[in-house]
Amino acid sequence: QNKYLFIFGGYRYNKKLKQFKRSNYVNYLDLSNGIWYLLPVKLPQANGYFAIRDDDDIHLINYQGGHFIVPMQDILDSMNGKCTKLNDWNNKPKINISTKFEATQRMDDCRSEGMIYVEEKEDSSGEE
Repeated sequence: QNKYLFIFGGYRYNKKLKQFKRSNYVNYLDLSNGIWYLLPVKLPQANGYFAIRDDDDIHLINYQGGHFIVPMQDILDSMNGKCTKLNDWNNKPKINISTKFEATQRMDDCRSEGMIYVEEKEDSSGEE
């Protein structure tokens, strides 16, 4: 049964600068009570991430292709520390969704920056 929903990094609105900035925070929603918390740990880089859980690890892949591995136990242990209560899901917090997207890089640009690009190979067996 699912107990928590995690958000790794992303974008956070900075009231002082009045703009969205990349975040290196880890937030989670406790699904049993609908309350958001901020963990007392920070990610290695402020960025947006795709998160993939693999057994006991979480693989974080940022939008530029960087890859970090965080042990799931480290995340769970940090939840027992001093987490900051953000808000109650039922209080309908003000949500801002950015609709500005950056163009996808060309394959040659990705290779020159050390990013991984995987090409699909055609099936040469003749089977369909």
